[in-house]
Amino acid sequence: MIRLYITLGFIFLCCSLQGGLKEEILEGLNTEGITVNLRNPVYTDGVLCTEEGGVIEAPKIRIQAQRICFTQRKEEEENVLSVIAEDQIIVSFGQYIFTGDRLEYDFVSEEGVVFNGRSAIEPWYFGGEKIYLYGQDKIRIDNGYVTTSESDDPDWAIRTNTTIITCEHVMTAWGVEFHFFRWPLFWLPKFKINLDSLFDSPIRYRIRWGGKQGLRFGMIYEVFDWNSFKTFLRFDYRIQRGPGGGIETHYESPYKNHWFHTINYIANDSSIDDPSERTRYRLEGAYHNEWDCGHTGMDFSYDFLSDKEMPTDYDDNGLHIDAAQRTQLNFRRQEDQLVVANFFTRVRINEFQTIKQELPSITTIFHPLTLGCTGIISDNKFKMGYFDFKYANDEDVANFHAWRCQFFNRIYRPIQLNQITVTPQAEGIAILYGSSPQQDVKWLLLGRLGGEAKTSIYRCFKCLKHVVEPYISYNFLSDPTIDPNEHFIFDITDGWFDLNALRFGARQLVYVKPNDCYVSPYLVFDLYSYAFTNTPTIPKAIPKIYADFEWHPSYYFKHKLTTAWDNERNALNYINYRIEATLSDTIAFSCEYRQRSSYWWRKVRYDNFILDSFRTEQQLRNSLVSDQRNTVLAHLYARLEPNWATQFIIRHGWNRLNEPSYTEYECDLILFLRASWAARLSYQKREGENRFTVYFTLGGDKPRY
Repeated sequence: MIRLYITLGFIFLCCSLQGGLKEEILEGLNTEGITVNLRNPVYTDGVLCTEEGGVIEAPKIRIQAQRICFTQRKEEEENVLSVIAEDQIIVSFGQYIFTGDRLEYDFVSEEGVVFNGRSAIEPWYFGGEKIYLYGQDKIRIDNGYVTTSESDDPDWAIRTNTTIITCEHVMTAWGVEFHFFRWPLFWLPKFKINLDSLFDSPIRYRIRWGGKQGLRFGMIYEVFDWNSFKTFLRFDYRIQRGPGGGIETHYESPYKNHWFHTINYIANDSSIDDPSERTRYRLEGAYHNEWDCGHTGMDFSYDFLSDKEMPTDYDDNGLHIDAAQRTQLNFRRQEDQLVVANFFTRVRINEFQTIKQELPSITTIFHPLTLGCTGIISDNKFKMGYFDFKYANDEDVANFHAWRCQFFNRIYRPIQLNQITVTPQAEGIAILYGSSPQQDVKWLLLGRLGGEAKTSIYRCFKCLKHVVEPYISYNFLSDPTIDPNEHFIFDITDGWFDLNALRFGARQLVYVKPNDCYVSPYLVFDLYSYAFTNTPTIPKAIPKIYADFEWHPSYYFKHKLTTAWDNERNALNYINYRIEATLSDTIAFSCEYRQRSSYWWRKVRYDNFILDSFRTEQQLRNSLVSDQRNTVLAHLYARLEPNWATQFIIRHGWNRLNEPSYTEYECDLILFLRASWAARLSYQKREGENRFTVYFTLGGDKPRY
């Protein structure tokens, strides 16, 4: 009996000593910011081990596993503080969460390695044979992969020899192979990308066949992404023609005040208009920068093209038609209390373009000045430059050029008369031309008088407010000192002639207060007209009556109508009607009808009647500004399934003089596939050809905030 008591006492003493050592170890760890929570651990020579699971937490890491061996001891006068974890491990390291087969981590150096590890940065998944963990959330992967596929055997992957991923999600890889269903497609010695740029579609494919150019395969691949700077490689191959390739670069600063992009592309290709063409190219770029809190800015762009169809063919975006950019430079400086100055130059580098070159021009807009205590406000603008108007090479029209100085001065004063606001104004215009059709210097001087008067009356009902805004404005231009035929016309600011016009009308708005207390115009209706006096080219005093109508019956429907009635011919002069509707969560459409008679002129500003007062109606009717036509535009979008959608786009035109009617449409089937891949199957019926195109894109649209 005495021996039994001695044995039990010895066992109790050993357990107490071991428990005391463990408590001492744990208390020491807590002072170092490490918390060890193991289930039924066994302590041996400075090592705590368990096979029943546990958790270890430190400032930069959290470890959870089934088998854990934690070590704290001194070896050769160095502190050893490490852990080995296996079986069902989950490691939280900074912003990453890893799973794997085994973890070895040193708390002193804050470095470790996960064997056969895996992790994710939504929607990317990455892993490798060994994942090395470093401080500041930096990791290195040996024999790794990156994919968007959730499967252990991914559909596609970027496989690398060595990969480094920083805390900013910037991935740099060496020995890169792109695999698709285990098939290597291409290899790169080095690859750099920001994993957050998935929404910018780092990989895009398209296959197009049909049409006059035959089968065409294209690929755009992002090869570099660092610090908001992206580089894309583009490769195209046409079965009937040959290869094409280029480089795109994009940069945008975090504050959106500095950005640029470039395109450098060349291909063995032909356009629809010129099937014999062998080489096509595009060198395009755009640059924007602002500094000094937006007071100073610069914009620069260029677009050097082989032919005018190249912008549309380069983007190859269905029925969408793209135009060439202008080659120009604009430098702007704003002084809040003085002037806004612009230095601008524009040149023509494509012979198929008709363009007004400015070599260069300087525009100064002075800050509005109040003349003493009169309340009269004075606006002043000055522009000087050398202008060279060049027509496209296929136009049989002579070019012309001259230096020109323009000065505009406008004075006005708002006057409040009870509920009516009256604003009289006067303007002086002076333009000096260094040359003219008569090869001499010309002065153009004229005056402008006018003003406007408007008021607003309203009445409120239960949940409705009706506002009526009558207005009237008058515009008188004196005879210029020289006739428009005696000087060059570079742009609309050169087109001056006598005019006597009065606009009058009433704008009505109806506001309805919905349940969410958000007040918005339910209906907007503007009915107005112009009256002309002493204008021989416009014989009828009130030639047309105009109406602009916009109706929002609900958040899901919108109607917009603009039209004009020709009083002289008792017919519609033009009509544009558009409806936009969201029928449900899955279906939306828009439809637009446009009709233009041969007496509705194509002008930059429809409410500028100087051209009408200078040219007779018959002269305008026989010119290109008369363009009779009817057009129907429609767009339908429907989501068939959560990952399936379709859209139909059509435009149909007819009733154009000396031209046949046309119908163009596009049918798209949009599929969101697994592993973040999206596909679009598109059939395009154009005037000159039919196409069937398949687009593959990795990623989706970038979220809008």
